[in-house]
Amino acid sequence: MEAHTKFDIAHAFVATSSDISKLWDILENAGLTVTATISCTDGLVRHFDNRELLVQYDNPTRAAISSLEISAKSRDPYTTAEISLGARYSAPISISLRGEENTISLMRTYVSDTVDGMRAWYTRLSTIDFFYVWFPIFMVLLMLAQIMSPSGTPHPAMPLKKALEVLVISAAAIGGIAAVIWAIAWLRKRFFPVATFAIGQGHSRHQHNEQIRWVVIVGFVVGVGASIVATILLA
Repeated sequence: MEAHTKFDIAHAFVATSSDISKLWDILENAGLTVTATISCTDGLVRHFDNRELLVQYDNPTRAAISSLEISAKSRDPYTTAEISLGARYSAPISISLRGEENTISLMRTYVSDTVDGMRAWYTRLSTIDFFYVWFPIFMVLLMLAQIMSPSGTPHPAMPLKKALEVLVISAAAIGGIAAVIWAIAWLRKRFFPVATFAIGQGHSRHQHNEQIRWVVIVGFVVGVGASIVATILLA
């Protein structure tokens, strides 16, 4: 009986040479002919029909891997497999398998176990929708502003100098908030990426970024702790 399965996995991942080799072996051991395509930051798309050549790709910063697609097929019996890692306009990991039911069921299990082992420890930081973070903060600030502003009495006309000061302060506050949002977004994209290919030179880049990630996390925890202590002492 023929079967088909297609599913997406939304977690951030770190793909090492070992992980890519495992995925290649799973498909090859099922009797499929395997090929791979990598899209790189230099604008080139590179094709591989040999696993060793793929895992030995130097992966320099200039031409770093941005996405990887592993394709496999067999005519007798008819079987196809597509594994997409880091595609730009889809889930971080997308898998499609078609063929004889028992073969597909077994491949799904092996592939799922492998990609689950690629899950990055910081995946929640990489995939969280910041709308659900910034919107509550904005609402709290808005309510505080309403509580602090006087109500029920007419406001006298504000002198031009005072109005300019308020305008400058408001613009500075908005600019500061925008800068913080931009900085956090850049920090997440740079050091908490959804897709990491830790092969070739990418392995050393991943190790370097891992150290920075821990510095960021520890610094954040220490900062929050210091703020709480300061609030308690000043209360």
